[in-house]
Amino acid sequence: MKKVSILIPCYNEQENVRPMSEAIVDLFEKQLTQYDYELLFIDNCSTDKTREYLRMICGKNKHIKAIFNARNLQK
Repeated sequence: MKKVSILIPCYNEQENVRPMSEAIVDLFEKQLTQYDYELLFIDNCSTDKTREYLRMICGKNKHIKAIFNARNLQK
């Protein structure tokens, strides 16, 4: 089975990380069943609840992972 990796950079996206992950997981589970997949959120030192939400999302789905940058690399 081929594996697809989706990299999602984020910064202060607390309102978007859940619906985005749910939509992508739903797509793979219903329409792209021939692929294994992983979602990799790359958090750029968010100051809202993005990191907290990503930890919860990752804990519920083994296909979802997160990288937490120690500082904002865009400054």
